Amino acid sequence: MGCGRGELTRELLPHVTGGLVHGFDLDPRQVAAARSIAGARFEVADAEDLYEQPAGKYDLAVCRRLLLHVRRPSEVLRQMARIVRSGGAVAAIEPGVPDGLAGDVLDAIGERWLGRRLADLFAEAGLPDVTVARVEGSPPPLPTSPTDRDQYLGSGGTLERWEQHLAQLRPTEGLWGGIAKVP
Repeated sequence: MGCGRGELTRELLPHVTGGLVHGFDLDPRQVAAARSIAGARFEVADAEDLYEQPAGKYDLAVCRRLLLHVRRPSEVLRQMARIVRSGGAVAAIEPGVPDGLAGDVLDAIGERWLGRRLADLFAEAGLPDVTVARVEGSPPPLPTSPTDRDQYLGSGGTLERWEQHLAQLRPTEGLWGGIAKVP
C-alpha cells in the first residue's frame, strides 16, 4: 500500500517466490514510475477504499510511511486486513520523530509520533494481536522527498524553513514497525 515509485517493492521482490507483488498508490504518476519494475504489478487505488479488491486475495499487505499521510490510518489497516487471507499478515512501518524542525515539517504533512501509536491503530482496525517494535538499523524517517516538500509548502510552510530542515537533518527515533496475523 502506498507503493510510491516502488522502493519497498524492490526490497521485497527478492524474498517472494511463486507469488506476485502487487503495489497500490493513489498518485498515478508514482504508479507509472513503479511500473518499470519487473516482476510486480501496480495500480492506482485509494488505500482507504480497497473494495474493488477481493477479500482474502493476498498473503501479506505492507505499508511503509503511508499511514502518516492518510486521514484515517486505522481504516487503511482495516482495508489491508480485509484483502489478506486468514492466517496472512498485515505490516506497517511508520516514523517516530522527536521535537525539532524535522518534527515540525513532519507534522505539516502527517503525524510525527504515528509509529508509537501503531498498537492502537491496529486494534482500531480489528487486529488487536499486534507486535510493535522499533525497527533496528532503520534510516531516519525524515521528510526529504519532493512530494514531502510539496506537501509541506502546500500546508503553508516556507521554502526557507524547508531548506533549514534539510540543513539540520539529524538522527531521530527511527521507524516503528507493527505486524499482526489476520484472523
